Amino acid sequence: MSRWFLDCASTTQPYKEVVDTVADVMYNHYGNPSSIHEMGQDAKNIIENVRNQIAEDINCEPKEIIFTSGACEANSLAFTVANKVLTTKLEHKSIETLCKDITHFNNDKYGNVIILDDDILGENGCLVSVHAGNSEIGVIQDLAPISKFAHRCNNIFHVDATQLYPECRIDVKELGIDLMSVSAQKFHGPRGIGFLYCKDGIELKPLIGGSQEDGRRGGTYNTPAIAGMGKALEINRGVMHDYVNTLIRFNRDEIAKRILEIPDVHLNGPELGANRLFNNLSVHIDGVKASDLVTLASMYGIYISAGSACSSGEAIPSSTLKAIGLTDEQALSTIRITVDETLNQHDIFAIAKILKGLIEQLRES
Repeated sequence: MSRWFLDCASTTQPYKEVVDTVADVMYNHYGNPSSIHEMGQDAKNIIENVRNQIAEDINCEPKEIIFTSGACEANSLAFTVANKVLTTKLEHKSIETLCKDITHFNNDKYGNVIILDDDILGENGCLVSVHAGNSEIGVIQDLAPISKFAHRCNNIFHVDATQLYPECRIDVKELGIDLMSVSAQKFHGPRGIGFLYCKDGIELKPLIGGSQEDGRRGGTYNTPAIAGMGKALEINRGVMHDYVNTLIRFNRDEIAKRILEIPDVHLNGPELGANRLFNNLSVHIDGVKASDLVTLASMYGIYISAGSACSSGEAIPSSTLKAIGLTDEQALSTIRITVDETLNQHDIFAIAKILKGLIEQLRES
């Protein structure tokens, strides 16, 4: 039986070169980077090379990169800078659970942030936090005006770039980003590794004590995973980058065309253009419970999601889908398809045919 993984917003398959890099570093460069002997310094050099690589890619200083276990930890660390937060109703669960004193931006039916004059937080050092690209409905925020707004009252601007990086290049200086969270597993890197960009001068409160990362994030470095993240970034920035991105968008559009031809299937979020993540398709299907479709599709080797990966097991409507105006019933009938470059035209025809048949089956039952 064929297997099609269409849940790339939750995680991606590591590139073979990434797996090889991780294995090589794990086996041959296993010294503790904090040790001053040759093997320790060898491991430290690997780490610092990746730090420099990321810093060059996002246009910051290497010392402003903090390695973490992923974007959830990076978000948690970023949120130590302030108690008062202005964010959206479309954020990842790791953001929602961190907020205590919270105010929300308004948004339109596509998920775009709407900035109103009375949204301004008057206290210095408050945190303005938005996703760069939403994992559920794919909307990409226009970060520059939000950054300008955040800094009008000397607030700190945090971006959860988990879904957008490295699909798009993000220049943190040009966009005025103070803090940015990234996870390697979203771009074919290893799981359990990511980073937080923290602009020099911003004080964080460590979540894990220790001397590593200038005291901002303790714990022995995960050298193999850091090296794997660097390899994944190198491949994503390689000569095939533009071609692969075009192919992913084509695959998404081809599946979307066929799924949206099915009666009473409706697109969630922005149109399939520049304002949407290139791999994302979110639809709600009248008369179908999404969890049932996900379960049936899995039996045919089609792996999709009933929502964001961290909330797909919950029998409650997604806050993101509710925020763009969907009813509880529509939210619970929503599936998300997120693709990569591995599909071909035969795969797309087969996937669409199977999903159409399953939707008809569920409606009849």
